[in-house]
Amino acid sequence: NGDDLMWRRIALSLALCLSCNVSNHLLAEPASQRSLLLTRLQWVRFDLVLGRVHATTNRTDQSRQHATDNESGQREKLFVSVDHGLISLRYQSISRTESLHVEVVRRGDVQIRISEQTSEGRRSIVYKQPPRGKVSLAVTMNDEPATQLEAAGLWHLMLTYPDECQEYLVPTLELLRPNWDLRQERREVLANLLQIGPEQHTISRTEVAALVEQLNDPRFRVRQLADRELRALGQCALIYFDTISVDTLETEQRERIHRIRDAIAARTVDTPACVAARLSHDKSIWFTMLNNEDEQMRIVAKRQLAHLCQGDIAFDPSAGPEQREQQIANL
Repeated sequence: NGDDLMWRRIALSLALCLSCNVSNHLLAEPASQRSLLLTRLQWVRFDLVLGRVHATTNRTDQSRQHATDNESGQREKLFVSVDHGLISLRYQSISRTESLHVEVVRRGDVQIRISEQTSEGRRSIVYKQPPRGKVSLAVTMNDEPATQLEAAGLWHLMLTYPDECQEYLVPTLELLRPNWDLRQERREVLANLLQIGPEQHTISRTEVAALVEQLNDPRFRVRQLADRELRALGQCALIYFDTISVDTLETEQRERIHRIRDAIAARTVDTPACVAARLSHDKSIWFTMLNNEDEQMRIVAKRQLAHLCQGDIAFDPSAGPEQREQQIANL
């Protein structure tokens, strides 16, 4: 009847209106705010391990790939290869306003690149992580010179350059894993550092160096014992490994250190407490904390630096910002 026809027309109009609104929303929504193919398929999980981005998978097949286009114009491609437990990954997401590229090349070589159109122009964000050595973050706006930041690892980067990392690096990394709250983890790392006491410093550089030297002892029993003791030290030994010149080591020392590092990494996903325990042995972290906005943190930093340097530090934690900067420059 006429009433039924009228209600059908109303329902059709509402459906078309709703469809248009949803379509417009999808077109306006940045790709970075939608679920990415990289995370939807769940082929790979990203974690932070020893301050570096680490990809793992429970799949044993040689390689997999998938590609998709959606109604908003976003094109995605994912390729994952697993070879003896080592992951290689290539992912790209391209839309009209932005692009995201993620590449993992076996043993921890990671690159993440974002190019996006903002209200201020075209912005590029690049995170690079070699298998060993410093990680870096580069941010470029339009044709201006890039802002280049680098540090020993991701936690060093986030603690040394908190503003830049919270604006650029953290949102980029959180694309790799839904509900990855790195801002909260950083706050918890700082809270744990604040609770560090001198009595917790039981590992010295001299002790680690002596054990590394024993890895080249002619007696097999001594080498094995040193190997076990270094493994038992866990994460806290790794910062000292990074300070050792590889050129000074014999082949067996290098091979054993490599295996020890991999073994520790295999059983260790970074937690705030573990990160703080590891970083508590790092002078550079406490040097950075001397300029922290929290006076209590500056007090702890001075005490820990004095302990690590085995001598007093000419620094007043209660001084004003300008005076503190001058004192830090003189250290």
